[in-house]
Amino acid sequence: MRASASARWRSGARPRSRWHDRRARKERPVRPGNCANPNGRPRKTRSADATILSEVYAPVAISEGGRRRRVSKLAANMKQIANQGASGDLRAAKVAVDMAMKVASRAVVTPAPPALAEADEAIVARFLERVRLCQQQEEVPDAPPAEL
Repeated sequence: MRASASARWRSGARPRSRWHDRRARKERPVRPGNCANPNGRPRKTRSADATILSEVYAPVAISEGGRRRRVSKLAANMKQIANQGASGDLRAAKVAVDMAMKVASRAVVTPAPPALAEADEAIVARFLERVRLCQQQEEVPDAPPAEL
């Protein structure tokens, strides 16, 4: 009588070929101790946009004032353009000014508060009148409370 495939593997005997025994394939498709997928699932490929952004924000070492610092490539590039523009390079100065104007135009502008309706204005007026009366009472402590 033949021993099962798993018993033969435990005893150290090897089958004649890798997939020789049909019962071994049914019972256990991969031998114990072996990994069917040793490298795991492949990583998701990144889009071009993600690749560009990761490279732009990658850190780079710069020396400034005798000290080394790590900043993003984008920050180092902007610093270099600004410094070149300040030293007299007209093209770099134009690029720096254009970028500054673009950023300034996108700055958050707080909108004016909406106008109050007539009913809301009446409520605010009554509230302010009550505040004025309370302030007057604090100035003159002997006065009886005014009715509203």
